[in-house]
Amino acid sequence: MVKLKAFLVVLLVMPLGHACTVIALRLTPQWQIAVTIICVMLAAVVMYISRFIKSSAWDTRSAG
Repeated sequence: MVKLKAFLVVLLVMPLGHACTVIALRLTPQWQIAVTIICVMLAAVVMYISRFIKSSAWDTRSAG
């Protein structure tokens, strides 16, 4: 079950990164930088929050 949860997390999160990229590329260069910084900050927040979830499928810490 853990492997399935981990797979689903990747399957559902990857399109968010792609959407951020597509949105950024359609904007002017100044807005591209702003959108990129915002997306990176959101990703960092998600990674930090996921450290506190009990299931190992959602945990972003390295195994070991």
